[in-house]
Amino acid sequence: MIQVKSLPFRQLVIAELSGFLSVEDVQDFERQKAAAVRDMGLGSGQFDIMVDTVNCSIQPQEVIAAFRNMVVNTRCRARRVALIRPGSLAGAQAQRALARDNVVLVESRTEALDWLSRAAT
Repeated sequence: MIQVKSLPFRQLVIAELSGFLSVEDVQDFERQKAAAVRDMGLGSGQFDIMVDTVNCSIQPQEVIAAFRNMVVNTRCRARRVALIRPGSLAGAQAQRALARDNVVLVESRTEALDWLSRAAT
């Protein structure tokens, strides 16, 4: 399951991923993210995103491939991405899916928000 919300005053999209995901879930995530960005009155490159995967299971390869494809081909690109990951294997999957210069892997929401705040200055 994926839940997306926004904090307009921080130009931040927050995505919470849990359980096992499907390729359709990844497509829905892209739609929810784009809608949250539009609702804030922003466009591509004008927002940050924090992705919380603490309650997310290890994902099948086709889901990882779908995330990788989404990151590369998205029309709604984030300035910075903070990914909260619970363990080394999930972190390795995330690293492969989100290999970009503006991405950081952290272990808590506090670390994610701190990095996003520092990166913004």
